[in-house]
Amino acid sequence: MSSAAAAMLAARAAAEHAPSSATTLDDLELHYSDDELHYDETAPTSAASTPVGIRDESAFPSLGNGNAAAPSPAKWGPGMKVSAAPVQSVSAKKTTSSGTIQSKFEIPLSQLQPYQPPQHTDVLKVIQQQCQVSIEVSTINKLQLKSYLIKGLAANVEKAKKQMGAKLIKPSKVVFSVPAKCKGVIIGPKGKTLKAVEADYGVRIDILDDNESSPEAEPVSEDPFAVTSGIEISGSPSACKDAQAKILRIVDEHLSNVTVKFDVAEADQFLLPFLEQQQKTETTKGVEATFGKTAVFLSGAHRLINDLKVQISEKLAALRSDIHTTTIKLPQALQGFADSEALWKDYQVVIDESKATATTLTLVGLQSNLVKCEREALSQLPLLYKGVVLDISKAHGGDLQHNNLVFQYLKEQGFFKQLVASTGIKLHYDDVIENPTAIKITFIYKSDDADAAQAVSQVRSTIIAKVNELTGDKVKLVESIHPFVLTGAANKKITEHLVAIEDVQHYIHQQLLYVVYAPVNEEEFAPTGAEISSKLAAAISALAPLVEQSQLVESVTVEVAPATQDNALTPQVQRMLLSLVEPASTELQLHVPKPGKVTLVGYKKSTSVVSAQLEKIAGEYKESGLEYTHKLNFPSNLLGRLVGSKGSFLKDLETDFGCRIQTGDSGSDSAEITLVGLKFATQQLATKIQQLTKKWADESVSTIQANSKFHGQMIGGHGANLHKLEEKYGVKIKFPSANSASSEITIKGPSKGVNKATEELSELLLFIKTHSFEKSLTVKQAYVSRIIGKGGEKLRDIMADTGVEIDVQRDAGKSGEVELQITGSQQGIKQAEQQINEIVGTLENYKTVELAIAPEFYKLIIGQQGSTMRAIMEAAPGYYDLSAPDARRLLTIPKGEAAGPVVVQGPSQTVDYVVVEVNKLVDERKNAVTEEYPLLKSKHRLLIGFQGFTRRDLEKEFSCQVNIPRVGDKKDSITLSGQQENLDKLKVKIAELTKDDWQFELEVPQHIHALISDKGKLFSTLRSDFGAEVSHGEKSKSAKKQALLPPAPADLELNQFQVVERAAEDTESVLIPYRIKSKSAANSEKAAKYVEAQIALLQQADHDAWFKTRPSVMNRIVGARGETVNGIREKSLCFIVVPKATDADADVVYLRGTVEGLKVAEKELKAVVA
Repeated sequence: MSSAAAAMLAARAAAEHAPSSATTLDDLELHYSDDELHYDETAPTSAASTPVGIRDESAFPSLGNGNAAAPSPAKWGPGMKVSAAPVQSVSAKKTTSSGTIQSKFEIPLSQLQPYQPPQHTDVLKVIQQQCQVSIEVSTINKLQLKSYLIKGLAANVEKAKKQMGAKLIKPSKVVFSVPAKCKGVIIGPKGKTLKAVEADYGVRIDILDDNESSPEAEPVSEDPFAVTSGIEISGSPSACKDAQAKILRIVDEHLSNVTVKFDVAEADQFLLPFLEQQQKTETTKGVEATFGKTAVFLSGAHRLINDLKVQISEKLAALRSDIHTTTIKLPQALQGFADSEALWKDYQVVIDESKATATTLTLVGLQSNLVKCEREALSQLPLLYKGVVLDISKAHGGDLQHNNLVFQYLKEQGFFKQLVASTGIKLHYDDVIENPTAIKITFIYKSDDADAAQAVSQVRSTIIAKVNELTGDKVKLVESIHPFVLTGAANKKITEHLVAIEDVQHYIHQQLLYVVYAPVNEEEFAPTGAEISSKLAAAISALAPLVEQSQLVESVTVEVAPATQDNALTPQVQRMLLSLVEPASTELQLHVPKPGKVTLVGYKKSTSVVSAQLEKIAGEYKESGLEYTHKLNFPSNLLGRLVGSKGSFLKDLETDFGCRIQTGDSGSDSAEITLVGLKFATQQLATKIQQLTKKWADESVSTIQANSKFHGQMIGGHGANLHKLEEKYGVKIKFPSANSASSEITIKGPSKGVNKATEELSELLLFIKTHSFEKSLTVKQAYVSRIIGKGGEKLRDIMADTGVEIDVQRDAGKSGEVELQITGSQQGIKQAEQQINEIVGTLENYKTVELAIAPEFYKLIIGQQGSTMRAIMEAAPGYYDLSAPDARRLLTIPKGEAAGPVVVQGPSQTVDYVVVEVNKLVDERKNAVTEEYPLLKSKHRLLIGFQGFTRRDLEKEFSCQVNIPRVGDKKDSITLSGQQENLDKLKVKIAELTKDDWQFELEVPQHIHALISDKGKLFSTLRSDFGAEVSHGEKSKSAKKQALLPPAPADLELNQFQVVERAAEDTESVLIPYRIKSKSAANSEKAAKYVEAQIALLQQADHDAWFKTRPSVMNRIVGARGETVNGIREKSLCFIVVPKATDADADVVYLRGTVEGLKVAEKELKAVVA
């Protein structure tokens, strides 16, 4: 043995006693990193060799290692890790001068296949022959290793190593999970993909059953990939690992772009707009999130989607604590003016419509945004809009029943909506008034809109006149008609009965039928009362058949046990029951009039059939429940059709009939089918299957050969001929697609219908051939794409409208013109030619103008949400005659700040107008003067107005631009831009709008203000009780500072109430102005006195107090909407500050008051927390 070999053996022997640094099969990577391993330059002597062999190389898997650890399932989803398989130790390679190398390959004896020595030798011989290498074997007993020295070309040595690893190392198993829906792509067509993986890695792969209860499934989302299947790979460890990695790559590629629905709990669905807002700023690369009303749809790579689902759940949990709700007082009539889109855009506040009442509106958002939204937007609505009420219940001597009938009739006829359609007013009324005490319609319009006020007066007069006109003698009840007769298609039947009687309409209200005199032409002379009575009497006589039908209606009660109704009378069974009789001839009501009863209402002939079957079903359910078995034979050749694609047809039948269907082994001619379920349902299903058998057995297919140029005429305009034949004979007719070279038309369906349809279609083809005409048109090549349209849509429309076939010759040649070949009837060709000429005529008058406009003017041209751009286009002559694509292309502005021409394209007259207006707009801006107008930040809102109306109205009236700093900007000025003359007028208007208009002003020391304002609750009280608003002028920032409360005593104990006399106040505190205004000076005065009373009360409070309790009971102290704490304040006349959960002293309530008042407060507080 050489010195190098001896040194290597000594090192290995030492390694046996140092496990922490030993290099074993479990410690090495699968790849042969030869540069990291020891190279033994000399082969072991033959004396140390123990020759072995194996026989059948095909019986062994591909390259792997000897770690036969027990398989552990891998988790599918986020953070899934594939553990690296341990591998065999290999030596470095040494290149000889002839280009050959030698490399050492070692395997622990415990991991070797249990071959007998001759078998081991046979395996090595085969590998030597196949790979053209030489292999020398030795056994190192101290290290329990088998060592192989391989010599040959580098590629052959690597090949030999893989075969040795596969054939000499014991196999192992790897089990992991993949989405069940990916089994198909893993297996591949006819198993090709799976077989290829097995062949490439020398492993065996088994697909295990679906695991619906696996931990990977996530019940919170409709993830189609949540159900998993197990994959078991058998082979050498390294080969198993490689095969697993390959399969996971296949899965990843297949799921690289999927969509998963993430359902949000009903209680959290109001948070979705806020979650969407967050997601816009925190985009997840590779995943797109689309937000619905109840769920989030995630599209992208499935593994990334799983990560994002976790993030979404965490964000929802955080939002639950950040998002609040508040209820404000707002009449229902004004709630329609609260623009939810604008509120979200301006304040990130959502309206919870489900909690709206007649007098309140519920808002959802961040607390600061809720306060701001209420103050700046919603509180302005009563000032901006005015309401006028009309009480219809006072008409006709206060006859409420008749007036309600008239109101509901006019509402259903659309009378009210038609009246206000062209005005600037809105109507509000209750949709349903069953037992009214008043019937009120409220007209709402902008307070400063004189035209709308006049329109209200006119509309009000029109409604009064119409209501007065519908007197009791013009509305008659049709008696003796059963409500059942008025259901379903009753309206159509009644109209047919009344068609011959002029000026009479019918109306169904609260299951009663009325006839109403409603003249079509009101400009004619009115008929006499006798003539009106005669018409209504004739109408009632015409409805006599309905009275006769009513006499045939009965109500039948059948006794059916409650459990039977719940379990057996499913919606499917009810549908089957009612299918036994004429449609709409019976209604079925479970548990009516009480549990254990079923009520049938309908025509006697039908109710008797259904009631008898109901009694039969009750007996059958008692006898066999839902496990009745019905067997039948089904033709084997039709079994695939019954099952359907992936069992879809069979599943649909099971759903429709509420039964289970089991298919047995099929013989040469038939297969046994077993139906399990309610006996009645299985019988109905059996009948359905027999009908399908008969239908499918009789089905046939026929074909007709017809040149594609005749297809359009055969189909007919809008498919008229095609639909007629399909409906007439119950067949399906399929024509080749437009771009297909086929000329074969297929007719499929019942044999008799197919024969008749084929015969008729052939006759039609013959007629078309003998009466068909052709005409050729030439058009410029540039026009062809517009004639064809997007995806051929326009050309198909022309052919469908005219019933012709149009063949477009694509090669224009040198002339630059394209030929259109039109085939069809003379009339069809004429109509098609006319439509094509109209398109060409428009295009010939078409032009494109490019305007060189600097990017800084793009926003000016576009306007607020595209308003300016839209106004210019809509005012252009011919705009409304343009197609939708042409209208979109009329004015195109580059996106963002990218420089480029503004393009105007379309008909000449339309383009010329747009060009003039755009240039005019830009020139005015270039010549505009820009000024900074000083205006306190607190007054900016006066120029913004509700949802920005005031600012937009100013810009429109004075043709100027008003730029108001954003909320976070602290500038006490605004920027005005426009012509100097207009700016001067605008500044006068702004001064008028922003002038100080308060009626009372109080100066309150800051330390007092901080406490009496109670974090803004004082101002909410002034607004709700006195309709008064308070501003603080230039001291607005100081007014926002929170009160600095005296610290609680250090020795304060739990449930202790400690009182301390107050020290002298700081008289040099900053003064905060309270500028109070309201609609009336009287209300402002009351509000001022209320504030003064609060100040006086606080000044009398000469003692501080602290009450320490558990933070968990603070909500009880506050009470619902602050009712509890407010009650204590009223009784004790004390100022009370309840801490937030995030405050430093979250367990201490601070109070200020007199000794007597604090005693009252102590008693009340302790009673609350007791």
